[in-house]
Amino acid sequence: PSSQRALPSVAAGAAVACKHPRRGAGWQRRLGTMAATGGKMSPLYLAVAEMAAAANAMITDAKRSKVQEYLVDNSRLQSVARGLAFRLSKNLDDKDLGQLVEWGSTVHGVNDEGWLWVGPRYLPFSVDDCPVLMPTGREEERQQAPMQYAFATDPSREPKPLEGRCVQVIGMAGVLATMLEVDGEEGEGVHVDGQHGFCLGWKGDGRYVVRTFEGHVVAVPERHLIAWTPPPPEHGGFDLPWMGGVFDAETFAASVSETLLHKGYCVIQTSLTAREREEALDGAEEGRSFRRMKQELESGYLGFDNHTKIAALWPAQGEGRDPLAGRLLDDADAAAEDGPQAVLNACSQQMVDLGGLLSPWASGQLGFKCHGVMSTMVRTSIDRMEEDELYPESLEDEDDTSEIAALVEAYIRFASRRKLCILSTIYNEGGDLWLYPRGETGTTSVHLPVTTNKIVLFRHDLMDYSYQVSGPSIAL
Repeated sequence: PSSQRALPSVAAGAAVACKHPRRGAGWQRRLGTMAATGGKMSPLYLAVAEMAAAANAMITDAKRSKVQEYLVDNSRLQSVARGLAFRLSKNLDDKDLGQLVEWGSTVHGVNDEGWLWVGPRYLPFSVDDCPVLMPTGREEERQQAPMQYAFATDPSREPKPLEGRCVQVIGMAGVLATMLEVDGEEGEGVHVDGQHGFCLGWKGDGRYVVRTFEGHVVAVPERHLIAWTPPPPEHGGFDLPWMGGVFDAETFAASVSETLLHKGYCVIQTSLTAREREEALDGAEEGRSFRRMKQELESGYLGFDNHTKIAALWPAQGEGRDPLAGRLLDDADAAAEDGPQAVLNACSQQMVDLGGLLSPWASGQLGFKCHGVMSTMVRTSIDRMEEDELYPESLEDEDDTSEIAALVEAYIRFASRRKLCILSTIYNEGGDLWLYPRGETGTTSVHLPVTTNKIVLFRHDLMDYSYQVSGPSIAL
């Protein structure tokens, strides 16, 4: 609903032009009051935005002669994280998720009233009263680009303020944004006003490159973009956006791992188009035999009070005794180039890639070694016509004792080895995902609204869950 709401005319131009978007909040409020003209950019709005940009340029020039080098030191803090996270403002809690500088490396910046100013971000000189930045005594006459900044299209230039950030498109009602093809060529136009997305980079002609969370990669003029902070997962938002092939993989994996370490779960926003989601739903039944698991085993795999059915993603896997017998995506599985299977293959590969990214971090931060990803299952809603046919049977209904033994053995093997559950929600009409911590952990149950275009990871060795989806749905 928030993405469809008409927004007031806030100072997008000032927010984009300013070096410190969070500092520009006062400008935004004043501009919103002075220059609101039914959602259009007024001459006064643009003039003040230009003044803000000019003032910011003078501040930047004044700081260029004071850049010093610092060692990022973990000897006192003894943090388990891979590095020191950048902040978007002079606030320890205002972390720029996905951006950090590794321990033991050096960083160049300006001492700005007790904080180190590094490009458009800040680093704290101390955390929990432990110093984390130590001066090396070397000075630089020129300003350095922020470290680990993976989104600049031209490394020789200074990154623009919105690169690598979540953004919202404003002021483009009735105006088409230009779609960008894989090769960078410009394609047809698409309506994106009010949509949220992730800013991939700067196109160089006054426009940012944005991947919207509705799956479009578009060029958007900078005056039509503002920084946007997503709501937390508990309110339908997410922890991190999936940044796809343009990001610093290690930094992204570190952020996911750190989130899992602190909360036990992490929600990632993905970017399928509405057509792709509907295509995946419509083609889910094609060539697949859906089933329910045995009553005694189902909750261990699919959560409590399950009302969904499952099938192998690749029908060639057959109906083996182990419902999640593991094998990774191979060339034959990925052969589909378009249609529903291609969409599902891409989503599955995304999950496998995520597991691969997290594997190096699992031992050091999460306390286990990752041995592989189990085969992907397609999970869809059960409609009323199928309820009787797909009622879960009991192990006691099975006549073949060897089959019972095989099912139980497979379940025990799975339950003893499971660590992370990766759930990709492709299409749904809402619902509820509950996470129930096991044992006396002192934590309470967590409720996450079920929405489309999300990947939910959680520690399945530490939590049980319940996935209650509404309406027609498909998930992996």
